[in-house]
Amino acid sequence: MQTDASMFTFLGIQIYAYGLYLMAGVLLFAGLIWILAKRDRVQDAALLGTAIGLPLALVFSRGLYCLADSNFYAVASLKNALSITSGGMSMFGALAGMLLGLALASWLTMSKHSSLLDAFAPSAMAFIALARLGERHTALGISRPLVTGLLNNTFLAYSDTYDAYLKTWLLEAIAAALLCLVLVLIRSKAKRKGDTFLLWMLLFGASQTILESLRYDGHMRFSFIGLQQVLSAFLFGIAIIVFSLRCMKQGGKGKLPVIALVLLGITVAAAIGLEFLIDRSAINKALLYLVYIVVMAVPAGLAIHMQKGCSHGQSKN
Repeated sequence: MQTDASMFTFLGIQIYAYGLYLMAGVLLFAGLIWILAKRDRVQDAALLGTAIGLPLALVFSRGLYCLADSNFYAVASLKNALSITSGGMSMFGALAGMLLGLALASWLTMSKHSSLLDAFAPSAMAFIALARLGERHTALGISRPLVTGLLNNTFLAYSDTYDAYLKTWLLEAIAAALLCLVLVLIRSKAKRKGDTFLLWMLLFGASQTILESLRYDGHMRFSFIGLQQVLSAFLFGIAIIVFSLRCMKQGGKGKLPVIALVLLGITVAAAIGLEFLIDRSAINKALLYLVYIVVMAVPAGLAIHMQKGCSHGQSKN
């Protein structure tokens, strides 16, 4: 929910600061996806997909929130569901709506869908970076109370009358901006169409799984796990499965694909255990998150190794 300080009046109209960040993010997304799609000559499909995807993103974003947020259940009604200015959106709903828009545009223009997906990946991260920065004007994107005192007086912390909290929204914005730059570079060197999107699933999924764990704002959260964290882990897992199966099909990397799939199962179990310990144990949170990062990084590293080794012979055209 927005606070009073997050809005101002312009020409008699109340404007939310968070909304301005979202609008800037949408414009940045549209501009970047057009530039990236132009290289593969699918810029017209990208613009059409953006035009179709934006209203779908709004509907899906609000819809997923209304269906999955326990806080909304107390005031659930059609009127409240349609009241988007009262707060309540979901990032994964927005991404799903935009992806559907691009799929429809690809079908309507008979353009190569993988090229649109590769252009979507870094563009989505540019949008997310601005959207996360906008969360500073909401009650979203803060962590559990900090207990070690290590970060309390740094730019990463936010303090109120009672405690200090980690600015998770800032960490997510930084991560999104960095991932945007990395994906642009990956796309420029990718040997196979669609790999940039798959690597987005892998890297965004892995990083967002951990960053969503840091959040403690009650947004779409059930017990000690959030829905968007589960969806992040799903993206991560699907990418590893696709890279592993593709590598098996090409007969490359020996037993590495099997090892990666086994590690994926172990990673899921370990992540659930770590989430339980983070939420309900007195073990040092910094230590637990360090273990969490290692647990996610090992299968991700294997997947990247497989992607590099099993993309030979695939031209950009």
